[in-house]
Amino acid sequence: MIDATVEPADILVIHYTGGSNFVVKAANELLVNTIGSYDGTVLYAGNDPASSMEVTASGPWTISVKPVSGARTWAPVFGPLTGHGDDVVLIPDGVDSAMTVDITNTGQGNFAVWAWSDSNRDLLVNEIGNYSGGKRVASGTLVFEITSEGDWSIAPR
Repeated sequence: MIDATVEPADILVIHYTGGSNFVVKAANELLVNTIGSYDGTVLYAGNDPASSMEVTASGPWTISVKPVSGARTWAPVFGPLTGHGDDVVLIPDGVDSAMTVDITNTGQGNFAVWAWSDSNRDLLVNEIGNYSGGKRVASGTLVFEITSEGDWSIAPR
């Protein structure tokens, strides 16, 4: 158990080195559940602050809690967004009008992409393994939350 207050819309930058199951929960929200080493950034989307986190691990780990404003940033005008593994990406000015993006993933596990705005979230992709397809991103989208075990990209058309 780790004592740290995690506010809704905080991000957690997590590193773990070990060979067995690694689990991170905040307020009963499962944030990470994997086997083996892990490096990723996840979003705490709970409705209330979490006053502690539960961590199950067999090796050393670190968790840094930051506001979502501390996430890496992306602007669609600069071209494709690429990454590896779990990530949270802030679109500082938001998506000013709906747009279509091409999304790809190379990996064996679950691949999910959530598009967050001030008022809702939209699940753009939820697949297992490799993925390639076009998706519509709503105006007002401010954050992408990506779950992946491999390489991924989001490119505006």
